[in-house]
Parts: sequence; structure tokens; C-alpha cells
Amino acid sequence: METNKAISRRISAPLAGCAAHRFTFALGNLLVPQMPLIKNVSAFMKKMKTVKRVDKLKLHGCYYKPISLHELRWGGCYRMLKRFEDLQPYMHLVMDDCTAQDDASDDFTTYSNTENLQRIPLVDLITSPRDQRNIFALLN
Repeated sequence: METNKAISRRISAPLAGCAAHRFTFALGNLLVPQMPLIKNVSAFMKKMKTVKRVDKLKLHGCYYKPISLHELRWGGCYRMLKRFEDLQPYMHLVMDDCTAQDDASDDFTTYSNTENLQRIPLVDLITSPRDQRNIFALLN
């Protein structure tokens, strides 16, 4: 990357750069207002990736697996939101899922494991109908 900048300065002409990087940067700027919603869907998809929840989906005829957000790939956000849309008909299967999970904390504290237990039910991460309309508008 530095070589391209040096050559650009020496010949006094701007270089176009990588189209994929420019597209990723432009898409990131476009999605900034929707980032809280995208992060909420990402948290929901992470919680859905457990073996028990995927098995529950398979048991009821859904063969889609949840996809988490890949921030470094421009298509990762689209794939995750599209899979969220595909999982919509099966959302009722997890509406009563209030199991607590032991999420590892970011800092390594000396507290016991029971104090680090975060009781975030999956139900709290399900988006509202208004947010779901916003997601579908992003996809179209």
C-alpha cells in the first residue's frame, strides 16, 4: 500500500486503488446509521448458533444455520441479514427460550463463575417489528 502511495507522489497522478477496499469503505459509511440494529441482529445470531438451538430448528424443518457478522467482508453483513430474514418463519420456536448462558467476560477477573453468569435471554435480542421492517428495507 505504501508503494502505491510513493509511486503516486512521484508521478504526480492519483492511483485508483483497490475497488474492493473502496467498496467496503463506502458500504461501511452507508451502514453507520443502521449499526445498532445490525449489532443487535449479530448478537441474536451468535446466541442462535448453539447446538441445542440449531437442533431445535432442524427438528422443525429449518435447515438454515445462523450466520454471524463478518465485519471485514463487505458481503458478511448482507449474508447475516439475509439469513435472519430466512429464519423469520422459525422465530416462534425460540420465543420462550430464557436459558442463561455463561458468557466469558473480556477481562480476566478473579470472581467466581456464578458471578460472571450473564442472564441475557434470547427473547431480549429478538428485534421488534419496526426493526424487522428496517432490516428488510436494507436488503431490498
